[in-house]
Amino acid sequence: MKLLSFVTVLLLALPLQAADLEECEGWKQKANLFMNWRQQGVPIADAVKETAGNISRGLLLRAYAEPRVTDFQEQYQVIDKFSEQVYQECLAEQQSQSE
Repeated sequence: MKLLSFVTVLLLALPLQAADLEECEGWKQKANLFMNWRQQGVPIADAVKETAGNISRGLLLRAYAEPRVTDFQEQYQVIDKFSEQVYQECLAEQQSQSE
């Protein structure tokens, strides 16, 4: 009986976890886009016009606070590092909210 209860709770939690992962993937994609704009030299005024929502704009400003790099390979590394950092922060936030 305990096993059945545990399995039921686990199965009920899975959709929530999948939704959390999906949300974090979305933030990772936004972070990737924003840092890509930053590294490509898109003016911040143009980037803000393309960004809706205060939280998204906060993430955009965070990307623009980072320095631009000129080396093409480094740009990819900076973009990847930033988006992965945002993803990990999102997962940590989701985990702390579920506890």
